[in-house]
Amino acid sequence: DPGAHLNPVWSPDGSHIAFAAQRTGVWGIYQKASNDLTGSGELLYKSGNQPARPSSWSRDGRFLLYSAGSPYDIWMLPLNAGATPRSADRSPQPLVHGQFNERGARFSPDGRFFAYVSNLSGSDENYVQTFDPSASGNQPSEGVKISKDGGNAVRWRGDGKEIFYRSPSGDLMSVDISTTPVFRPGTPRLLFKTPPAPAISQLLFWDVTSDGQRFLFAISVGQSSAAPYTVLQNWQALLKR
Repeated sequence: DPGAHLNPVWSPDGSHIAFAAQRTGVWGIYQKASNDLTGSGELLYKSGNQPARPSSWSRDGRFLLYSAGSPYDIWMLPLNAGATPRSADRSPQPLVHGQFNERGARFSPDGRFFAYVSNLSGSDENYVQTFDPSASGNQPSEGVKISKDGGNAVRWRGDGKEIFYRSPSGDLMSVDISTTPVFRPGTPRLLFKTPPAPAISQLLFWDVTSDGQRFLFAISVGQSSAAPYTVLQNWQALLKR
């Protein structure tokens, strides 16, 4: 399809993809079947002249988290899994909003919490809040901080007992998580270093398997330090001298 397409997110069963797209100058959130290579998709929500960037789909299929606005706020879009309501019936609700940039929200595997990035402290850090659809618009403005000395691009392990994130330099960090009787994060620790990212946006492009054992990163390929090849042309003539 012509136009910009951003922030694809898989549905829990892998059957659909939600994404931001600009069609005829208007931004919206769309979904389409993951095996549909030709269709333009179904409009879920029209966001107007600014993109609404999907970031996470709840495991029960009922809610989609996205970031929108300037500065970014975190919103929830009800999807009414199992039904096919008109787009107009889906009313977005704010989850975290205010004067700071809040974005990149991710549902916990059980759907009880969501992790996100905020510059509330003056620099990007990772936070976690309880997810309560009935309290939409009345969520606390500040969650529990889980990162230290900066954090971005948060991901959950499949059992919800560990959170991974990228440090400002791109290193992969890990935090043990306990949710009984209340949410309580452990101390962040370095898992391993990665090549430096030339831009903050490249810290976002990574993922982890549900067991937390394998990681996939998008890393820029810089100039090689190996000696360049030398191509000698017409070398036969040199042998005759």
